Amino acid sequence: SIQNGRQSFIGHQLGGVAEVPNSKDQRVKSARAIQMTYYLQNYGSVTQDHINEQWENEFCTLIHQLQEEHPDIQLYSMTSFSLLRDFQKTIELSRSKIVVSLMLVLLAATLSSSMKDCLRSKPFLGLLGVLTICISSVTAAGIFFVTNGKYNSTLLGIPFFAMGHGTKGVFELLSGWRRTRESLPFKDRVADAYSDVMVSYTMTSSLYIITFGMGASPFTNIEAVKIFCQNMCITIVLNYFYVFSFYGSCLVFAGQLEQNRYHSIFCCKIPSEEYLDRQPIWFQTMMSDGHQHSTHHEPDPYENHFIHHFLREHYNDWITNTYVKPFVVILYLIYASFSFMGCLQISGGSNIINLLASDSPSVSYAFIQQKYFSNYSPVIGFYIYEPLEYWNATVQEDLKTITHGFNTESWIEQFYQFLKVGNISASNKTDFINVLQNVFLRKPEFQHFRNDIIISRSGDELNIIASRMYLVARTSENTQWEVVELLEKLRPLSLIQSIKFIVFNPTFVFMDHYGLAVTMPVIISGFSILLVLILTFFLVIHPLGNFWLIITVTSIELGGVGFNDIMER
Repeated sequence: SIQNGRQSFIGHQLGGVAEVPNSKDQRVKSARAIQMTYYLQNYGSVTQDHINEQWENEFCTLIHQLQEEHPDIQLYSMTSFSLLRDFQKTIELSRSKIVVSLMLVLLAATLSSSMKDCLRSKPFLGLLGVLTICISSVTAAGIFFVTNGKYNSTLLGIPFFAMGHGTKGVFELLSGWRRTRESLPFKDRVADAYSDVMVSYTMTSSLYIITFGMGASPFTNIEAVKIFCQNMCITIVLNYFYVFSFYGSCLVFAGQLEQNRYHSIFCCKIPSEEYLDRQPIWFQTMMSDGHQHSTHHEPDPYENHFIHHFLREHYNDWITNTYVKPFVVILYLIYASFSFMGCLQISGGSNIINLLASDSPSVSYAFIQQKYFSNYSPVIGFYIYEPLEYWNATVQEDLKTITHGFNTESWIEQFYQFLKVGNISASNKTDFINVLQNVFLRKPEFQHFRNDIIISRSGDELNIIASRMYLVARTSENTQWEVVELLEKLRPLSLIQSIKFIVFNPTFVFMDHYGLAVTMPVIISGFSILLVLILTFFLVIHPLGNFWLIITVTSIELGGVGFNDIMER
């Protein structure tokens, strides 16, 4: 009970509640959190929208100031524009992380392309490979947005996918060059490198385009996924052509330097053995090609590469050891069991915390709301959008049936209770509207219901053309799934019942995504996997090899999904 005799349900507004011990009527002793909701009037005009936005900005600024003045109280705010602003700021908040990731990729590419051999080392090719992928990604983004593509925060993941696909082609081409014989003419070495790499990288790119193309097709019913896959298809195609054109020309230039015995970093002529023998050790280290004159034309001069040396001399002996093989099998079984266990515990859903930058205000608000207020559903607006005979007993029963199981903030229930307590008869339209308008809504405890009822006058006749109420449902810890079930129950009723209504809450955007993100993506993913396996069946000649390929791909996919779910928990 609050002022003016008004009563209101506030169970969903208290969080971390402690009750008075041995209390029969469950009296509240304390609450660790409280949430308050303010609704702004909006008449649909552009000016009103601008005023509301300004008010919300001032409100957020005030909350921030109050937080600084009272550090002992934690304050969190969220407005109708918060999600839009935080989605728009995601790129700004993640810019530093993307730059750090790019620096790490540049460092890894440089080290992977480097050797002690100053003639065959290609550190600049590693840098140019990453630069090639960056140029390709920027080109793809330009093409996508020039063709009226839509931006959303999921596109921030595209540079990482593009870098993985592009660097594969970059290092395959570099590896193909290193596998060629140095005794061959220069043009033959380039031809051998391209012919060695072209087939595998072409097939890899084709599989990428097939899988992402399925996601970009009209069969995908989630717009964000469709936009992401469309951009990825453009990026993959451009990566492919950039690697074999721009990066290929860089490799040709570096190969000419190597063929003419130029230093891979300083681009100067490498001195002869006799000259190097007369120089200091540091000069010999920087300028030596890493081989003695007698072994300069070995069949494989890249055996001294540290990765090659480690795999050949150490890893090969370890993995082929008879006593190691059982441990490898046991390790794989442990991996498979944990991934399978994770897959069984998958709980889908689009959580707002996973859609925005981790340090955005909306994420902080959502985290606190889920922590303290997950025992109730969001406040659901229930809107009746056509004239209704509220005085009819049948209509009253239908409304009770629809809202059964909810805690309601409703003018209808309060009015019916008011009529019952006052022993007032309002069984026809004239009496019902007359008592509602001239008696009920004029009492101080019921005046707040005026904005919930729209009464229209047509001549001398009054009609209730629309009304609204608010519903709150008690839920368990799995709030998201239960709210989805509520939506699936309420929405069909709006189609089959005689009462025409809609239900809405801003979080329904994410709930709808949850409802849609189960069946169709699974069907598309299954079809894509089947298509990929059919294609690989024709590439792997030996049936046993194809079997192990299927097992490997399946276990990797299940492992990725399962361990991701385990880590989120």
